[in-house]
Amino acid sequence: MTLARRVAPILALALLGSASAAGAVEYRLRVASVLEPAFTHFVRTAPGDQRDAPELAALIASLDEGRLSDAVVLGDRDPVAATVDETSAFEAVRVEPRAVSGGPGWTELVWEGRPGQRAVFRLVLVGRQAPELKRIALQGRGPIRHLEADPIGVSSRPSKAIGVPLGVIESGASRRDVWRRWIGPRLDTAEGVAVVRGLSDSTTFPDQAFITVTQGDAPVRFTVILSWGPRGTSSNGDAQAAGVAPPGDAAAAQ
Repeated sequence: MTLARRVAPILALALLGSASAAGAVEYRLRVASVLEPAFTHFVRTAPGDQRDAPELAALIASLDEGRLSDAVVLGDRDPVAATVDETSAFEAVRVEPRAVSGGPGWTELVWEGRPGQRAVFRLVLVGRQAPELKRIALQGRGPIRHLEADPIGVSSRPSKAIGVPLGVIESGASRRDVWRRWIGPRLDTAEGVAVVRGLSDSTTFPDQAFITVTQGDAPVRFTVILSWGPRGTSSNGDAQAAGVAPPGDAAAAQ
């Protein structure tokens, strides 16, 4: 075999690898989990109210500047790539994100993927404080909005946040219709990011949160803020109860 014939396959593989890498796009997802009083201190409008943008911008700025105390920023539920079975339930592709510094109140993940594919992430809850997922703020390829993850069946319209029994999601390894029957028809993924609340049927075991990302043609930084609280309660805490320091006074929040 001549040198040229030996080198040709190697060169072809190298070119194929370069083409594959060239088709990948970098995506970012930053996630913050806070206690409900901290969320409702800023966001006074009802879920789905399109006048909420200034309130949500103030909440994001408070997270960016470290003005929320450690007592209300929940550090026991970081986002990670979903398990193989969970990925299968969402008919997604597994990704290998790396964690980067996203600011004082955030966990930020970065990964590369192919446009048109779906990635899914889950929050790993270490403790059982504040077990119920309350309100959710999302920003993808559109304006930031906040809403509640109503259980499926409450509304016939697709939503960017829905609640699905946790047992249904966990059955994704054995049944192949979880996405097509339960999640996909009800989840609005048009702006790239959505949340599925895994509804726990236990008073002590916490809800689970799954974040789906539909990968587009261009790099995007997705933002998700999740608020948590005790089951069956709601709160509109004042600044002190919410653990919020005045603007420019991040040290007071610690």
